[in-house]
Amino acid sequence: MHKFLFISKDALIGDIIIEVIKGGDEAKYFIEDVDERDVADGFVPKTDNWEKEVDWADVIVFDDVLGQGALAEDLRKRGKLVVGGTAYTDMLEDDRSFGQRELKNKILNVCSLSAKKKTVLM
Repeated sequence: MHKFLFISKDALIGDIIIEVIKGGDEAKYFIEDVDERDVADGFVPKTDNWEKEVDWADVIVFDDVLGQGALAEDLRKRGKLVVGGTAYTDMLEDDRSFGQRELKNKILNVCSLSAKKKTVLM
């Protein structure tokens, strides 16, 4: 049995937590947005302070909300197993021009961001 800590800004991952628990593992859920904290109430255990749960957790999971990459990297440096992005992947997602430059640097053909095509729907 493993212990999973799920960290979410906007309560986007409750369904996966339910499946983890069904599989026999333990889980705790932190939701940053106060207005969303009631999501999954009664279905999954929650915590109001994820930092206090880091030592408890075997695996820490971030949902797909941008901006958690640096935090995920820090937790990895502390020896934790982390599912989530990096500061670099946050930059790729947040700055599309940067992402296009990175693709070009890796010798991939990319479309011009200024290219416009008309699409006809039938």
